[in-house]
Amino acid sequence: MAHDEAFPVLNAAEIHVAEKFGRRERLEAGRVLFEPGQQLVELLVILDGSLEVIDTSGDQERILAVHGTRGFVGEISLLTGRRATSLCRVKSAAEVIRIPVDALRRLLISSASFAEKWMMSLLRRREVILARGVEGLHVFGDRADPATLRLREFMHRNGVPHRWIDTDDQNNVPVLATLGEGPFEFPVIAWSRKVLMQNPSLPVFADFLGVRRSIPKDMFDTVIIGGGPAGLGAAVYAASEGLHTLVLDQLGEAICKR
Repeated sequence: MAHDEAFPVLNAAEIHVAEKFGRRERLEAGRVLFEPGQQLVELLVILDGSLEVIDTSGDQERILAVHGTRGFVGEISLLTGRRATSLCRVKSAAEVIRIPVDALRRLLISSASFAEKWMMSLLRRREVILARGVEGLHVFGDRADPATLRLREFMHRNGVPHRWIDTDDQNNVPVLATLGEGPFEFPVIAWSRKVLMQNPSLPVFADFLGVRRSIPKDMFDTVIIGGGPAGLGAAVYAASEGLHTLVLDQLGEAICKR
């Protein structure tokens, strides 16, 4: 059931509506549509042909999903502003409808049935794909290093796929060698064997991931410091009472609720 919700087949009426919010384009086989680290800017509805989503974070490419006719490519990161964690490539020559993210938001607002089906799919497919063992970013650092611990906690609390490699464990020496010649300033953030960042601050790392949010320039009824269970519970209660509420958290995204 979860798999069906994650990868639904669109009917003719849904495709007809989708065409009003996007544009058709023919894509040749082998074309890369987005890569890890790129900002996701559109949802792709497939009219014919197929697109494949690939995990490139490990030593070898691994196919996570193949989307065919009347399917679509996209997940919840498209709406949250986060960067891609996988690669999308045209498997067989395809015709697609390219729907920019702003148009997608308008489409979801215009139709409750679309919003329910598509939002469920965008959320579920991220869960399904992560369950297939995506390694994501590689974090190299000592288990006792405060900077490494901060980055790991930040990624965990923000749901960022990652794999930690303990630099103090002698069994990881061969993996460390794949980074190339040092010296390195740990913690090191890498994608597969490519070094991306060395000992980044949390604000810089948050910008890199696309999870940093600016505080809205509004007047708030309630401001809650801390995004733990108590803070989020208070925010939900305040918002349900109609209060304009802001939640601030050092390791998570700022959340604004009305």
